[in-house]
Amino acid sequence: AAQEATGGLRRSVRVVLLASGGYTFLSVLLWWNIWSTHPTSTTTCGCGDSSLFTWFLAWPAYAFSHGLNPLYSTALFHPTGTNLMSNTAEVGIGVVLAPVTWLFGAVATLNVALTLSPALSALAMFILLRRWVTWEPAAFFGGLLYGFSPFVVIALTDAHFMLGMAPVPPLIVACLDELLARQRRRPVVTGAVFGLPVAVQFFI
Repeated sequence: AAQEATGGLRRSVRVVLLASGGYTFLSVLLWWNIWSTHPTSTTTCGCGDSSLFTWFLAWPAYAFSHGLNPLYSTALFHPTGTNLMSNTAEVGIGVVLAPVTWLFGAVATLNVALTLSPALSALAMFILLRRWVTWEPAAFFGGLLYGFSPFVVIALTDAHFMLGMAPVPPLIVACLDELLARQRRRPVVTGAVFGLPVAVQFFI
């Protein structure tokens, strides 16, 4: 039984890795005009809110390296400053991608986030759908429809990551499915895990 469980886990990990590779490949193709030119200096569009969200993504890296508060800045609306938590500042994304900003600059961070958004969103939906379907290509296609939907892609065109970075909703549904339907784990454990994607979404 232990060997079967280990074999099943290995297969599951392999399937998830294959799906994530497929979604990432498609996401790179989606933004190929960036990755085939100058990803550290070229964005999808110089229009709309892209410049604002590039600054939002860059601020946490700057704040950390200068001992400043990543949630508040006087660089905007000086001298009173602005509370980034009362804006769509996507602080969580900027914090996670701070190493990219330090190494390659804010435009590269924007492009990495643009590439990860549909791939991670699709992967999260794939993981959710695997709970309900036995034919894995169906789950993969469902993840594809979700992560690369017009809603996600159009939002990302203007760098609206608060909409286009959408891996959290499927994870929340998975937690609710476990908590209310399957109930295979202790409710306290499921509830604690449920709090993680909610916190992540708050900072997105």
